[in-house]
Amino acid sequence: MREFRGKNIENHQFVYGYYAVVVEEGDNGGLGVYYKETQTPIHYISDENGNSEMVYPNTVGQYSGLKDKNNNKIFEGDKVKAYGEIYIIEFELGSFIFVRKEIVKHHTNEYRLNWRFVSNNAGDYREWEECRNNYEVIENIYKEQLW
Repeated sequence: MREFRGKNIENHQFVYGYYAVVVEEGDNGGLGVYYKETQTPIHYISDENGNSEMVYPNTVGQYSGLKDKNNNKIFEGDKVKAYGEIYIIEFELGSFIFVRKEIVKHHTNEYRLNWRFVSNNAGDYREWEECRNNYEVIENIYKEQLW
């Protein structure tokens, strides 16, 4: 089972462990006849001792299984510096990918380019170990987000 992280809704700090979504029945606070009980998904990260913390669902990211040159774990949502460029780690179609987003101006138009390369497909983990000294986690995309 992979490790996840997410921001705790009480203290806004990252917690690490297993990810679970529990659907709870409850009153949604509505007063009219059209407002009945709803099923509300609650997102949790639980540690190996079974302690669970509610987290913001949009901050949940999976551990890629890779580490950077400083032996830091690389999670989905991390910003990684590699070969002088900044990439964001995303999970897409069963693989973790490094995405570099940039805006290019051409005459009066702007174009958004997404540069992508796959780093953790089956079979290239050995290749990752040989070049990991060129990668460093510098922050994550949720660092500046206010709650």
